[in-house]
Amino acid sequence: MKNWTGIICVILTLLVLANLTKALFGGRQEGIVKTEDCRTTVQISQNDIRTYYKKFTCTYDRTSKGKFNSTSEGRIRSGICHHISTTASSNKCDTDYIYKFDDSWQICQEPEKPYLAHDDKCYPPCKASHPYRGLGINDNKCYDTPQQDKKIKNS
Repeated sequence: MKNWTGIICVILTLLVLANLTKALFGGRQEGIVKTEDCRTTVQISQNDIRTYYKKFTCTYDRTSKGKFNSTSEGRIRSGICHHISTTASSNKCDTDYIYKFDDSWQICQEPEKPYLAHDDKCYPPCKASHPYRGLGINDNKCYDTPQQDKKIKNS
């Protein structure tokens, strides 16, 4: 029994070290990157092994109120992340690794209301006849065509 305990401790220690290394040398940060001059774009999934140990720069879609955290910026709902791989000789963009993510499922855990809207409330999915959700801060209706992002100023 003592041998198994030692093996389990070693495995757990290795898992903790692997996650700590990923956190130190990988992960996401908010920002904007220039991708127009990249020769290759590679779409990957959020859990792809190519996301490990690489820094990704992301643009986020947030809720407006920040109900679920203490920041004034709002809860991160989803985003698009890029990792730019450059050539060694010219330091120009060679490959843009890109993935999209949706973290709203972490908040909206009711199966009948899986969509986290800008107002920090969970809503049911749109029907097939009107599959597009409104993008404005106070617009949670469903539409038959994609909507343009509405910048609403607080008065």
